[in-house]
Amino acid sequence: AEWDETHPCRALAGCAAAGLLGPLRHGQDVRLVRSGEGGEVCRLPDGSAVTAAICRAALDDGFSLAVRGAGLRDTGVAGLCAAVSQAAGPASEVGANLYVTP
Repeated sequence: AEWDETHPCRALAGCAAAGLLGPLRHGQDVRLVRSGEGGEVCRLPDGSAVTAAICRAALDDGFSLAVRGAGLRDTGVAGLCAAVSQAAGPASEVGANLYVTP
């Protein structure tokens, strides 16, 4: 499958190239999972380095991508979190995760 400008792995690759992500680790920052016999199947062991290319291959193989702390990794998502937090009141803190399922 080709990536267009809205493909989530393209966004991850752009953030990584800009130095915004730092090293991504499976199980901490990103999870690549799918349902299998007996429950959830992970693409990689926890602590493994994750790249945009690994994410693309996993999505192509039917795995879902979960990114923790998306509001810390993308200014658009951070702005949305700030707006929701402001609307919810001064004691609220809003974060966002990103989920992509093929």
